[in-house]
Amino acid sequence: MIRTTRRLLRTICFVQERNTGELVTPDDQTQAIFLRVDRKGNGRADVIFFDLKRSGRWDLSFWDENSSGQWTLVGYHDDGSLKPTRFESYAEFQKRVASR
Repeated sequence: MIRTTRRLLRTICFVQERNTGELVTPDDQTQAIFLRVDRKGNGRADVIFFDLKRSGRWDLSFWDENSSGQWTLVGYHDDGSLKPTRFESYAEFQKRVASR
């Protein structure tokens, strides 16, 4: 299903077994493309992948490994694929970003 919302986003939704996702491509070229995935099928995204530069390659992802509604890990996608090449805790990521 492809739909356009009032915020002018192009959204593609998919369902595959229990995993559901939503790929969002904002019309504003300065905003990142992102993919929200609900791996557990509970209606809440527990992973969000970001293409920050809109290059067609994933850069960063946030992971909720405890199904708590809180991000626990940050994935880095050095090769641009959906599989992270390395992780760090979300808390460490926040500290590092805040110190910039």
